[in-house]
Amino acid sequence: MARDGIEVSSSKLRAAEQQLAKSSKVPYQSSALFKETQLSSKVDISELSKAASEHINKEGLTAAGRALTKHASGQRITGTFPKLEGNIAQQNKMAQQVIDNILKNPKSVFRNLHRGGLEVRAPDGTGVRFNADGSFSTLLDPKL
Repeated sequence: MARDGIEVSSSKLRAAEQQLAKSSKVPYQSSALFKETQLSSKVDISELSKAASEHINKEGLTAAGRALTKHASGQRITGTFPKLEGNIAQQNKMAQQVIDNILKNPKSVFRNLHRGGLEVRAPDGTGVRFNADGSFSTLLDPKL
């Protein structure tokens, strides 16, 4: 079989495609401080946690705090994240605890995204997404 001008047997091509599909669907899991993603790049959990704690407005709300205001119980039908209570500092603290619980859970799955970002899912399905530059993107509700 010719593919892109290269002669390849169909059985070798099929085996290579199956191996690629298998390797791209099963991320590596580890409980170490540095988690290795499926593309073998090192991820510093403390840097990801720090990115979520960056202030995004003059009132002091963090990126994680803002995301939790959108995903907290009472805000969405799923209600998988804790209900927000208290002032901005308390909301930021609660949001940071949610992020850290997801990142530091030994059973969380780290997955590189095709656009260059990183998605981390806890066993309960909740998750967090980071952009390719390491900045915090959003919290993720469990997949239905």
